[in-house]
Amino acid sequence: MNQSESILNSSQVNLVYRMIGAVSSVCDNAQMRDNVGFSKADLIGHYISELPLAYFDEEWALTAIMLVAKYQRQIGDYGFSQSDITSVVSLLSGVSQERVDQIRYTRKDRQLRRVLLLESGEFEIYFPNKSSMSGFDDSLHLAVDWMAEKEIPHGYAFIVKQGARLFVQNVVERFGKSNWFIPAEALDALYNTDLDSIDVSRALVCDMYVLGDVNNVLTLKWPNKHQFLNIVRKFSDRHFDGISAWKVRLKTPEDVDLLQSIISGEKIYVEGPIANDLAEPDALKNQLVKEAEERAARKAESAHNNRPRCVVSLIDEDNKLQFKLKFTDFSYDFVNWIKSNLTSKEFIKSPPHWLASAKAPANIIALESMLDHDDWVFDDDLKQYIKHEHFESELLLEAERESVELSLKLSSQIDADSDFNVGDLGLNGSLLAFQNTVLQYSTIRKNMMLADDMGLGKTLSALACAVLHNLTDKVVIGCPAIARLTWRNEVMQWLPNASVYLCLDAKNESQALNELEAMQAANFVVVSYNKAHIYKSAFEALKPNLFIADESQYLKTPTSQRTKACLDIAEASERVYLLSGTPIKNRPIELIPQLKMLKVLDTHFNGETKFKFDYCNPQHNGFGWNFNGSSNLTELREMLRKTCMIRRIKDDVLEKLPPKLRMRIPVEITNRKAYDHANTNFAKAMMEKAVMIATIEGQKAGLNGKQLKDFVKREANKKVQESTRAELLVHIGLLRKLVSEGLVDPTCEWVTNFCETQDSPLVVFAYHKEAQKQIFDQLSLNPSIRVGKIDSAMSAKARKQTETDFQSGMYDVIVCSVGAASTNITLTRSHTVLTVEYSWVPSDLLQAEDRCRRIGTSFDIDSINCYYMHAENTVDDDFWNVLQSKFKLIEKAMNDDNSIELEEGDEEVKGAIIQAMMEKFNFVKG
Repeated sequence: MNQSESILNSSQVNLVYRMIGAVSSVCDNAQMRDNVGFSKADLIGHYISELPLAYFDEEWALTAIMLVAKYQRQIGDYGFSQSDITSVVSLLSGVSQERVDQIRYTRKDRQLRRVLLLESGEFEIYFPNKSSMSGFDDSLHLAVDWMAEKEIPHGYAFIVKQGARLFVQNVVERFGKSNWFIPAEALDALYNTDLDSIDVSRALVCDMYVLGDVNNVLTLKWPNKHQFLNIVRKFSDRHFDGISAWKVRLKTPEDVDLLQSIISGEKIYVEGPIANDLAEPDALKNQLVKEAEERAARKAESAHNNRPRCVVSLIDEDNKLQFKLKFTDFSYDFVNWIKSNLTSKEFIKSPPHWLASAKAPANIIALESMLDHDDWVFDDDLKQYIKHEHFESELLLEAERESVELSLKLSSQIDADSDFNVGDLGLNGSLLAFQNTVLQYSTIRKNMMLADDMGLGKTLSALACAVLHNLTDKVVIGCPAIARLTWRNEVMQWLPNASVYLCLDAKNESQALNELEAMQAANFVVVSYNKAHIYKSAFEALKPNLFIADESQYLKTPTSQRTKACLDIAEASERVYLLSGTPIKNRPIELIPQLKMLKVLDTHFNGETKFKFDYCNPQHNGFGWNFNGSSNLTELREMLRKTCMIRRIKDDVLEKLPPKLRMRIPVEITNRKAYDHANTNFAKAMMEKAVMIATIEGQKAGLNGKQLKDFVKREANKKVQESTRAELLVHIGLLRKLVSEGLVDPTCEWVTNFCETQDSPLVVFAYHKEAQKQIFDQLSLNPSIRVGKIDSAMSAKARKQTETDFQSGMYDVIVCSVGAASTNITLTRSHTVLTVEYSWVPSDLLQAEDRCRRIGTSFDIDSINCYYMHAENTVDDDFWNVLQSKFKLIEKAMNDDNSIELEEGDEEVKGAIIQAMMEKFNFVKG
């Protein structure tokens, strides 16, 4: 069916025309409510609704019916009956699908641009879509003063002011009249010259037109947007307004010459005072030069008056006197000066300002140098404070310089200075000569890092310093969990009158605070690092006189809970001692938290940032800085020695050491319940057996009542004493086996920590085969530890090969059987022995210790560290007490030709331990 085959009569067309108007109103209302009217595909509805009825033909009517069908529910509210709507929609059924598709696909092509004459006498130019405006855009820059865009939800409409008829006529003729819908009244007005009141003719034909005057912004427009672009960009002050014109302000004589060269060309339209302004170009240039000079002077004065200032004030917060430095405007010069010259400083983000200690001599001296600087503002009271404190600060700084030099000297010195004498400290024993040097260093450095080599008595040195400075009350000791009992024993050994409190296993801060009263009653409080964050608040309330952090390399990660907690505890403490034989194990950056605890990071290293750039080999990877390297290590070590660290290695003090350092490591076994159960059942069973036998004997003798009771009590104790030796030996063997099992995990933990913090190899001795195997297997799971073993199951050849491999450096740890490796084997590559289980024969243990010394060379004997893993509150206590006395006798025999011969058997040791066990069970009186 073609277009001539009509299916609508005129009345139906009129009805559809009214309905499409209703549809348009529905969508306009919707747009006002939610900013959504017709869908993008249906915008044609607005165009149709605004067509004059005379132009509304059948093709447009069929297009409109498609929209009526879509919106028939909404237009029912506009006075149309359902029957009318249904009748209109049903008209589509008489239209072939071919024609429907043709109407749908060609409706955009049938939309025309239009020009309407409004009642106000203004013209409205309408474009149905962007593509239909192509070519009109070039005219926009000309008509910006005569035309305004009209906001509509469909197409693009522009209102042209009265008097600019010629512009509209020009636009229509450029597109061709046949491409426009122009009603008759609009067409007549389009060519009525009597309507002209704005002279646009020259603007329509010129290459450029210039408006304005020299005292304001000039407007430059031209239709070809590239034609004058390069020359206009030469003006000293110009910008594009984003629509159609360039805005230019004349500021220099060169700008005047440039403008004259432009307007001297053909087809240039100049309007406004600018034509007269250019009549005397020299006067205009002189005026611009004068204005430029005045502007420069004003700018310089403003820059001077508004330059950044650093306003310094004195504040007292939380009993801390501080300088507050605030900038009136940001300045890198101020920031760099503060970072380079002030110590003990902190940047506060909101509001942004710096705080620096007003008691630090370096800060007072630095700020004194700025009192007369124009960019630094001080009030009169602050100036007086700085001047008053300046002289004393100079003296303190000079004293600190001398102190630094003395600290550097002492930090590696073996003996204390001859004039240093502290007298009797009241310790339960004597200090070695090189430990006195630590005491002298502590008189210079309030906070310090005891970094002496492993085995040089850092624990005793720290306790001696605490005594020297009257700090043996409210002392908090942080350490790895495995070292808690060691610290308790060390304190009790050297300070017998001191009380020690071991922090319990509190699960939260509230439970920890419940222990505060017990902490306050003790002289020393010991906490493991993995519990430090729970007890932190309790320690802050305690306000310790001294905080000792053992194995302080554990506190290398600033984000870890234990490091954060220890930082807070150190801040609350009067003094801080850090103990570590490996202060710089991997990377210098790991020192930062420790230097913060010692309160020297800001005062002597100028803060964290400078420390990182000075000593951590900063590398920028494109995304940020990496500080995991190391640089200037010689300088770093010297700085540490000057400010906080005393460190001597074994070779420095070897001749001062005793023949051996034998140390016990008390730990809690992991199978405590099984051990206690076995012990309790044994004592109960032994007594029940003795009571049963005594009761039978008494009854046979005809005893009863109180007589029988007294007889049983007396005879049962006798029978226990007479018959328990064999049973006790069996029972002790069982207990030793349980101890052996309970020591495996603590041993592996200690060995792993040793390997992580020490560079030397380690020899481990164990008595039971099962313990040897479990320790070896568990350590072998750690890829960073190379483990070898020597046990009784190996052939002599295999044992010798393992010995050779260890000596050549193939293993970090070697696990040995006391029986198989305590004699006829050399393990001199190691200077450290760890014995996990005690032997019945003391000389076996001494022989095991001596596997790490070169026979006949006192150098190697003196360098041996002998550690014993000790199961606290077990049969190990009895073994240790007996073995200690035997060790001394045996060593005397080894070094004194006149000493008596010693029995090599184990009977004496067994007898002593059985006696101790019987006293524990109340089988005999001690």
